[in-house]
Amino acid sequence: MPCVVVDGIKESVDGRVESLSFTPDSGRAWFIDRVGRQKKVVFGGADGDLYDDLALFTFSPRGDRLAYVGRRGAGYCVVSGGRKSQDFDEVWSVTFNAEATSISFDAREGLRPLARRPPPEVTLWGPVS
Repeated sequence: MPCVVVDGIKESVDGRVESLSFTPDSGRAWFIDRVGRQKKVVFGGADGDLYDDLALFTFSPRGDRLAYVGRRGAGYCVVSGGRKSQDFDEVWSVTFNAEATSISFDAREGLRPLARRPPPEVTLWGPVS
């Protein structure tokens, strides 16, 4: 079975490694595992769910938490630590607060043009464990 080994830590790969990267402090590795036409994030020994596409990878200020946007079909959600938001038509600007206890992001639900009605900031959850 294919795997990724970094600093003696072995992570299984279900498909193929699409990209491999490190946290901002270079203390931990994470990668995108492409399984068929879908992708998942593997970080900290945990496999994420499969999505059609992944984007906006954002680390907490200490670099120990990762949040990202996953897309399935036309729905986008924010994912972190095995938890995910509801689906939106668009998501952007994902951020952690300074203490990494909550995640905020901007999102649009519905098909209204963004120029006419800017979406509010939406808090996903808190505290993040």
